[in-house]
Amino acid sequence: MLPPRVTHVSLELTLEDLEEGSQWFELLLTLAEWSAEFPAPASPARSRTHQIVFLGDLRNLGVVDAEVKWREKLASLAASFGFNAHVVGSGDAFSGAVSEKTAFVFQFDPYGGRRADPPSSLRREPIELHIRGAKFDDVLRSITLTLIEDFDNQNVDEAPCRDLVPGDRIFHRKIGNSRAFDRFDEGSTKPCKHGADSFTRFNGPKSLKGFRRRYGNFEDEWMHHCGKYPNCGMYAVFCPS
Repeated sequence: MLPPRVTHVSLELTLEDLEEGSQWFELLLTLAEWSAEFPAPASPARSRTHQIVFLGDLRNLGVVDAEVKWREKLASLAASFGFNAHVVGSGDAFSGAVSEKTAFVFQFDPYGGRRADPPSSLRREPIELHIRGAKFDDVLRSITLTLIEDFDNQNVDEAPCRDLVPGDRIFHRKIGNSRAFDRFDEGSTKPCKHGADSFTRFNGPKSLKGFRRRYGNFEDEWMHHCGKYPNCGMYAVFCPS
């Protein structure tokens, strides 16, 4: 008897332009679940050079619907961003010292143990989350949105602000977003494959804020988007001549 052999594999893919932090949260939560379900992790632990420290026991602090394997859930979420996780629960011995490779410290209050001595490697001050009575998914959401915002700030180099010249027709792709505004690439005078005539007026609050940061004399009515959305995500700024 021979085991069955896979002869064909098919995949269905959907391209999504994620606008809101909540959409990123759902995507990353799915990734974390897959990382826990399948033998191959999102990235080998030895390849992750930094860690996230979580202080406090979610189940003992009154989080609603906290899963039995809440530690593993936090570890999977951290791995989705390329971090290892150091989780300090109730009864765990903790001196307050953390590795110099610690990028974030999340403290679940009311936490009664030793607080972390922040190393110089922290990307921001220790983050306190008051979680008593909060839902488990809402706790994960708060952590995820914080990491998404930091990831945007760390990995996107913004072009310097400049003024548009009359007649400018600049085409942009979105390369990142925060909870306040979108970020765009440096732009090109070449449109997408659908052509410049496919672009129509567009009014997205976060996109408008992003272009105001990019162009000093930007007017809201100058922003356009390819009419083939959602199959095309190209933006454009048309400055009248």
